[in-house]
Amino acid sequence: RAVTLEVTEPSRIADLFIHAKHTGEAAMQITVENPGELQIAGEMTAPDGRILGRLSGKASHRDYKITIPAPPVWSIENPNVCSFTVRLLDGDRLVDEKAVTFGFRTIDFRADGLYLNGERIQLRGLNRHQCWPYLGYAVPDRAQALDADILKFELGCNVVRTSHYPQSQHFIDRCDEIGLLVFTEIPGWQHIGDEEWQRIALE
Repeated sequence: RAVTLEVTEPSRIADLFIHAKHTGEAAMQITVENPGELQIAGEMTAPDGRILGRLSGKASHRDYKITIPAPPVWSIENPNVCSFTVRLLDGDRLVDEKAVTFGFRTIDFRADGLYLNGERIQLRGLNRHQCWPYLGYAVPDRAQALDADILKFELGCNVVRTSHYPQSQHFIDRCDEIGLLVFTEIPGWQHIGDEEWQRIALE
């Protein structure tokens, strides 16, 4: 697939993760390399462009929590995709910026099935490999996204299991956009490593 080279300053946002429940509670993990005395400023945006919430703090602080009243909930029928943007600041100077998309959703596996936002969902899905005949893995972004559309709109699936390797982010993003649940496997096939391997796999 495509390869990119990212050029950054020594201080940068290395990772950004958000876990948001359908009830509005959101936990963010912001990892900054070489934070020094820099600050961060975060902004959460709804699909219609409304600002849902803001946060700020020292770049050395990793964990943040915020509660959004009446959030735009993500569901299979109404896949509301929000965005969270974090800026790394040296005073007024922008040092780095990173954004992720996410949904306010709560997924629970219980004894009688899977629950999405407190409602039991009857799963109907397929497994997906992303290797094409004659093309292998060198497939353009639009074909990756088209696979999600076929699963959802032609085959009537509401969930897809990705096989045991990192799949195209264009496919994953399209699943979010159209309301297709994704069961993502960790990279690895028929192998469980030592304690360090397992720690990294869980992370």
